[in-house]
Amino acid sequence: MATALSLSGNIANGKFVNTDTQNFTQGWSWIVVVGDQLLFYRIYDGLAAVGHIANGKFVNTDTQNFTQRWSWIVVVGDQLLFHRESDSLAAVGHIANGKL
Repeated sequence: MATALSLSGNIANGKFVNTDTQNFTQGWSWIVVVGDQLLFYRIYDGLAAVGHIANGKFVNTDTQNFTQRWSWIVVVGDQLLFHRESDSLAAVGHIANGKL
């Protein structure tokens, strides 16, 4: 599986300060913020992952295979709405303790 370089950090005195460098899986279609969690979703194969940033480092807490081809992922508070345009399928979920 191909990977891509990813950086985590913050802005201090107008400059980016790198706090973490990792190789992430490539091809994420969606990256959405849910509270302090990040949801990554890849439309063509349904791969999904959850993680968060702690002490300047990215921490992956869950990886799953979802239904493929979700057209939209919308965050509503701490809930996630998934919608697929092709057949109007919809699903609702949430992240609890870093898990989907």
